[in-house]
Amino acid sequence: MPTKIRLVVLHGYEDEPVGRLVPRDLPDGWQVLEPRGPVELAAGPAWFASDDDGPVESDLVRSLDQLDALLDLLPAEVRVVIGGSSQGGAVALAWALREGPDRRLPLGVFAVNAWLPAPESFAYDPDALARAGTRALVVGSTEDEVVPVQAARSAARYLERGGIDVTWTELGGGHHIDDGAVAALARWLGKLSAADSARTRAD
Repeated sequence: MPTKIRLVVLHGYEDEPVGRLVPRDLPDGWQVLEPRGPVELAAGPAWFASDDDGPVESDLVRSLDQLDALLDLLPAEVRVVIGGSSQGGAVALAWALREGPDRRLPLGVFAVNAWLPAPESFAYDPDALARAGTRALVVGSTEDEVVPVQAARSAARYLERGGIDVTWTELGGGHHIDDGAVAALARWLGKLSAADSARTRAD
């Protein structure tokens, strides 16, 4: 019987959750969740507002807590793969890495044209993800004018240094979701599904 997996896709800044990053053909047993960010701005929803110092940390924490509450509603046997583009990818990385007891650790985390926030009010625990066997995909674009590709590379290096299995994909183009990003995600999800199925059979 296929593993029950929820693919949680987080939208970008002032963007609607409309499935632009969701591959057309998902592995058997997968379902998609596209939650809406709790910060309502003039042009659309966001996961956090920004000021001169970067992300408004109270917004970021509120978004992480909202994701915790949403995903805690899922049965324990359901696995989670979480990610997103731009601000959504940054929030997905922060959610997966946030230190805390009894955390729901994801099967996988992905970030497209995103960066790793540097919070002050909580710490990251990459060792927990490494021990859980969480895999990561980080996609950066060489001509991204919003999130420089160096920021995406830095996020990938941080995960790798924490012992996490990271797939790094570098694309041309700017700060948008294109066919290359969706194809990279689809390939990674396929490999992730195959690895999880093999692990389930071994158990």
